[in-house]
Amino acid sequence: MLVNGKHLVFGGMWTPASEGAGWKKILNTAFNEGYTHHALNEYESTVGLFGGLPKDAKNTHAAALVFAQHFSAGGTELFVFQSGEQCGLVCLMEYAPIPGYDVIGTQEEIQQLIQEFNDINTSQLVHSYGNVNWLAGIEPLELHKVAYKADAKSKLKRIPNVKLRMVMGSVGALCVAAGLYGFQQYLDMRQAQEAAMAATAQNPNLLYEQTLAVALKTTGEPGGRNLKVWGQFFAKLPLNVGGWTFKTLECKQRVCDVVWSRSSGTFQSFEAALPAELKALTSLKLEGDLVRAEVHTQHKLSELFAPDAKHVIDHKALPVEKDVQKLWGSQLQDLSLLKNLNVNLGKSSLFGGQGSALELMRPIVKGAWSIDHDIWSLPELPMPDYVVPENLKVALSDAREFRYKMEGSYYAKAK
Repeated sequence: MLVNGKHLVFGGMWTPASEGAGWKKILNTAFNEGYTHHALNEYESTVGLFGGLPKDAKNTHAAALVFAQHFSAGGTELFVFQSGEQCGLVCLMEYAPIPGYDVIGTQEEIQQLIQEFNDINTSQLVHSYGNVNWLAGIEPLELHKVAYKADAKSKLKRIPNVKLRMVMGSVGALCVAAGLYGFQQYLDMRQAQEAAMAATAQNPNLLYEQTLAVALKTTGEPGGRNLKVWGQFFAKLPLNVGGWTFKTLECKQRVCDVVWSRSSGTFQSFEAALPAELKALTSLKLEGDLVRAEVHTQHKLSELFAPDAKHVIDHKALPVEKDVQKLWGSQLQDLSLLKNLNVNLGKSSLFGGQGSALELMRPIVKGAWSIDHDIWSLPELPMPDYVVPENLKVALSDAREFRYKMEGSYYAKAK
């Protein structure tokens, strides 16, 4: 497929290059079988063999290597493109082209191969990319973007005609030339290998997948579980403890801090009256005024309530950003109809990495939200699985009314 002056070549035969089947042997055999060009993958563990290229096709690149080096995010993937009547298909497994699935043909032929590939990989999550409109669930990727990324690492190289070199030189000269050629090939291969490994280490999609996996472990629990546990803890709290009055509550995930203000009691009367089942860690806040002193207690909710199965954000099941903002935004708008209720929904940004989400294949974004209202509505709040309640604050007003403010984050696929 000719795109912006570059030929993206499909139809490579990919074969392993193990110790028992070295590069020289593979290339010599390939030349004898009619192949004219070859390409090396990232770690030189496989070689792609190509033949039948047009004579005027000078700027040729292995499409499979462009996908593997610049657009793959790992796992099981297929890339399918159509240009006129031609369709090209490449299937990858962990950045490596799969033998037999680098093909160019008609739409019907490619569709049959895709069905075959999906049938073989029923236990795998297969991600699809390309520019066709007849494949369900495909993530759009335009050919001009692929061609833009085609570089020296994906460029096809001619397979040397070793027999011709032997005919053209004498036996002595041939020995020297063969030795020099072999050594130069070794140096070229080593240099290409080092460059390829460095490129893989800097692959933005691979790096992002690694940092995202770490970041997902820090998000907190999605859905309504935190809200339920916070409500159970708040229901356990007495409003007065030995002459001390509840003032504020703040919970961050499964740790809650309570502030008690003095009305008539002493430090000793507070500790004596505080229910033991609250398992409180108590600290005294004097700040120069003994009469207006405060007592702070901290409570680990994991010690108060039976633990359940921990849930984390399933980033593969997240809706896309526009749907999350529409759905969650609509729910917050419905809540805003209540008297004295304030809601906020912030813009999103890339989660688990740096830079622009537009440069990545499967980026996840994160945005902030908040709800501020009277305590009675707290148990009624909807909490979908793409929303994480992170922080709850409850305060007792001078009018002896409880009001809360809850803050959290929403997560979504950027595209």
